This record gives sequence, C-alpha cells and structure tokens, in this order.
Amino acid sequence: MVRIKTLRQLVLVFVFLQISNFSFAQSKELDAEKWANELDKKSYTADKSYTKLTSFLVLTDSASAFRFLNKLAEKGRSKGDYFQARFNCLEAQCIYAMNKGGNLAVLKDEVRQLLATAIDIAYKTEDEYLVAFVSSNMQRAFTSLARSGQPLCTA
Repeated sequence: MVRIKTLRQLVLVFVFLQISNFSFAQSKELDAEKWANELDKKSYTADKSYTKLTSFLVLTDSASAFRFLNKLAEKGRSKGDYFQARFNCLEAQCIYAMNKGGNLAVLKDEVRQLLATAIDIAYKTEDEYLVAFVSSNMQRAFTSLARSGQPLCTA
C-alpha cells in the first residue's frame, strides 16, 4: 500500500514538473528598432506604446532593462524630437523604478536633468499633446521623489 502511494506521488511530481511554468525565466529580448520607431511617432498611440514598454521594463531585472535602454538609445540616435522626449522620460522612470529602495539622493539630479531635457524638447516641437505627456511624467516623478524624502525642487 505504501509503495503504491509513493509511486502515485512520484508520478504526480513528474507531471507537475512537466506542466509548470517557471516564473524566474526572462522573456525574449525586445526589438530596439521597433520600439524606437514606436516612440518616434507623432500620434497619441505612441504614448500607449510608451506605457506598455515602461510597464515591461520596470518588471524586468535592472541589467536587462538598462541593456535594452542602451540599445534603444543607439537605434534612436537618428530619430526626431518625439523619440528623444519620450526616451528621456522612459530612462528617468526606469532609473527611479530600479532604485526605489536605494539611495535616491544620488540619482535625483540625473532624473531631473533627463526630465528637464525632455520638457525642453517637447516645447520645441510645439505639440501640446507631447508637452502634456512629458509634463505628466515630470509630475509623477516629482511626486514620487517627494514622497520618498528626495524632492527634486526646493523652495
């Protein structure tokens, strides 16, 4: 009786091992060229793509996320102002998200510079929608940093 029970348990273990999905495995690499083109679009659909990409990157390990950001920056060198503004917001958001638990005092100047550059680029395009998009990202970053005790602006 014990032998049958043990055999049944072993069979169940092997079945579960075959059908289980390992959560620690990384998904395939993102296509930097595709995302550079998406972020360079002049329509509001690029903001939806930005949100999708951001959601993916903040859930990825930091080494993979920043490796992708480096590839994206390389592919985006020849892109226009829309790409540059969104890319700066994306990089600032990733820097903050990947270092939330660490020393943010060191990184706040970098985040501030990226966002200041993004808003300058957005105003240069004279596209009110892009300006609003970048402003919204700035507001979220400023609020998050202020809540963490590292405000970007001091009175």
